[in-house]
Amino acid sequence: MQGQPMRAPLIISLLLSLSACATIGKEECLNGNWEEIGFRDGTNGRTSDYLQKHAKACSKTGVSPVQSL
Repeated sequence: MQGQPMRAPLIISLLLSLSACATIGKEECLNGNWEEIGFRDGTNGRTSDYLQKHAKACSKTGVSPVQSL
């Protein structure tokens, strides 16, 4: 079981890199129904702050979602 200690850092690194993935894809940034996206996020238990993650992910496409309450 000498390989076990080496596995933990590898698994942790993999999980951290996956969590850094974009919240939304380019196509959905450009063509997405933002009301539907927000509803889906809420249904999945995400707060309205999650919109900022979408905005960051979509910034490369020039799309910026507008939050209205």
